[in-house]
Amino acid sequence: MSISDMNNKILPSLIFSASLSLLAACNDSDNETKTASFVTSPSPSTSSNGLASQDQVDAERNALDFISRTEAKTALQNKAQDLLAIAKKYNTPIDDYNLKLLESSVQESAFASLLTIFNIDVNNEKIVSTLAAPHSWFGLNVLGSRTVFDNPDTTYRTIPIDPNISYIIKGEATTHIPLDVNFSQWDSNNQTLANLATKDLVRNADGSFEIYVSKSTAPSTYKNSIVLQDKVVKLFIRNTINDWKNQYFDKLSIERADGSKRVASISTDQQYQYFLSTATTAGSAYNYYYQLANAPLVNTLPEISLGGSAGRLSTQAATYSSFDIADDEALVYTTTLGGANYFILPVYNQWFITTDYINTTQTLNNAQSIANADGSYTYVIAKQDPGVYNWINTDGLNRGYLNPRWQGLSGNTTQVPTASIQKVKIAALKSVLPSGTKYVTTTERKQQLTERKASYQTRYTP
Repeated sequence: MSISDMNNKILPSLIFSASLSLLAACNDSDNETKTASFVTSPSPSTSSNGLASQDQVDAERNALDFISRTEAKTALQNKAQDLLAIAKKYNTPIDDYNLKLLESSVQESAFASLLTIFNIDVNNEKIVSTLAAPHSWFGLNVLGSRTVFDNPDTTYRTIPIDPNISYIIKGEATTHIPLDVNFSQWDSNNQTLANLATKDLVRNADGSFEIYVSKSTAPSTYKNSIVLQDKVVKLFIRNTINDWKNQYFDKLSIERADGSKRVASISTDQQYQYFLSTATTAGSAYNYYYQLANAPLVNTLPEISLGGSAGRLSTQAATYSSFDIADDEALVYTTTLGGANYFILPVYNQWFITTDYINTTQTLNNAQSIANADGSYTYVIAKQDPGVYNWINTDGLNRGYLNPRWQGLSGNTTQVPTASIQKVKIAALKSVLPSGTKYVTTTERKQQLTERKASYQTRYTP
């Protein structure tokens, strides 16, 4: 397959920023790219970790090699300047702290792109995940791959699909199943053609499942099926958890129904050359999201947008907005879930990615939060600790973006989420927070963060 074919038929135009660090863990202070280190570790093929597979580790290893090359570093320097120009075009004030995060954020976006490019060959289908924080496993120190409003509660996996081939996807539950699972058919523009949702996915008693994926009718022995659309180029798979300690992502595998073997038709050299050809510019997605997130007045919220657009699920709602607060200021954010079974409030830097949500409460979901007496949730978004349990830590940011989202909605327009936001001085918080707000001591905060980090680390245990 030629590079042109890759561009026109398989690779979506938003390759660098599918809508879908611990920067300190992934990047040294001078932003030097880390190389892989190799140690004795279990094999991904025998690991019980739902995210572990040989294809995943191979893609990460190749991406680490590519991104460390001199020509790749030069391309990313050019991309950083292009991204900065786009931000300025929307009259977005970029402060010094965010400028320091530009290079590492671009590196994460590029790493996400590389992982995507390593899994575009429909003749060599694999299951590869992106939009992850830096992690170490199987002898690799893996860079972050976060881009455009990543969600730390969700793993995003893709499979390149040929609609003329029939497949069998097998899922294996590890302990407790995810809160929400979706298998979406995407076309070349990352638009959803159809979706197999959690409520329709039939699991066996042990949590496992099989899905027959084909244009043809599934054999009667299969409880689950995905009928492929003509324009499908990939399956986009979301697993969402809200309890980091007890919920785990499904372990997935794919095989061809006729037993034929995959044979690569795109070389790694072609993949690398395509990466270089696209790596110097930020891409159209950034224009779209800067316009979207800066449309509302700063520190305000737009009307909640119900699902189906911008790659979101039909059972999902979200808003996009910007914030600008001083060191002694906070945003008080209150939401009702409106029938949703999942809510998350994340903070992003001015390049649309999270920073350290493992060691800080930069994001909180409804299971990690304490509800008000009436069932609503109130959060305090601030740079300094306000002493409340539901603290959204901006992790050093005075300026950035918010992308709260709700999932598991029924589609009933009479029961929808609501949200409000108010800027106040931290010293005045007690006068505006609801009665019964949970406050924490220094010891309790330390315990909250210790438990958070420990529960996250199981995600990348070999």
